[in-house]
Amino acid sequence: MIKLPPVARMFVVYVEGIGEIGTMEEFKPPALEVKTENDSLNVADGEIARDMGMAAMKWTAKFRDGSNIVLSFGLLNAAGTKIRCESALSGDSTTYTSDVHTIYGQITKFEQEAIKAGKQTTYTVEGTATYYQRVMGGIELCCIDQLEPCRRINGVDQLEGARRAVGL
Repeated sequence: MIKLPPVARMFVVYVEGIGEIGTMEEFKPPALEVKTENDSLNVADGEIARDMGMAAMKWTAKFRDGSNIVLSFGLLNAAGTKIRCESALSGDSTTYTSDVHTIYGQITKFEQEAIKAGKQTTYTVEGTATYYQRVMGGIELCCIDQLEPCRRINGVDQLEGARRAVGL
């Protein structure tokens, strides 16, 4: 039996303090990128890349209705605004798996597409994140918290030893 790749269905977005803000057409979660710096260590035969922390996390989304999302434009506090994107993934239309992306961050850009007669207007939103978590089917795939700091991938916190070393 051929297994079809999962398709996101019923993509809904919630913003803390506002509630459900509508349905997304597209969502591009933050890229997970570790910044590195090369070091020769004076004993190695070449340069070795050292982990220098996470690169800035940016995300984008496209909505069919932007009337509620604009209410969060520019809001920023130390942790940011909580944005939760939920969808049901299905490859066969009979079995569904939850896919939840949670972001704490700031909406930095809100752009309305051209208004065209007889066509629904879409809105593109861009933002930055200090926290990103993805849970699929109840299993946490990753959790990045740049303020904590925490970098948990597949249940393993890669920064636990560093936090313990500095007393956090």
